[in-house]
Amino acid sequence: MSAIDRITTAVNDMLQTALGVSLLDMFIQISATIILVIIVKKFFWGKITAFLEKRGEILSAELQTLENAKSKALELETMRQTEYTELQRQKSQVIQEARKIGEAEKEAILLSAKHEALRIAVEANLQLEYDIQKAKEALTEEVVVLAAQMATKIIQAEVDPSKYTEQVSKEFLKRES
Repeated sequence: MSAIDRITTAVNDMLQTALGVSLLDMFIQISATIILVIIVKKFFWGKITAFLEKRGEILSAELQTLENAKSKALELETMRQTEYTELQRQKSQVIQEARKIGEAEKEAILLSAKHEALRIAVEANLQLEYDIQKAKEALTEEVVVLAAQMATKIIQAEVDPSKYTEQVSKEFLKRES
């Protein structure tokens, strides 16, 4: 046997023991695989690559749609946060304005109450002055009546002037008490 035959036999035996396959079986399997790859490449490779490309495009489109949705969600979140901040600011302004209005109304009510109290005090003073004036007029009228009565008594009794003044004083003091 030649050296090549022995090497072939040794490799065949080694493959037989290690893998449980002979060199001929392995050669047939490799040839069948190569033929299968050639057939697949010839008849099905275009369809497989087209399918894979189409699937890749679909995945890319879905990924793009997902990224668009994510960016839109981020925009909406930013917009919502901005609106929330704006609403908080508006709420603070409304509260401040309500406080200012409340303070202004409080001041207006206090001012109105002060004016009303002043008006009532002025009316009471006017009424008091009117009552004092009426009392003075009534007193003056009583003094006149009393003087007339005294004059009548003096004339009737023909009393001297010292008794007249004494009589007027007594009558006047009696009326005041």
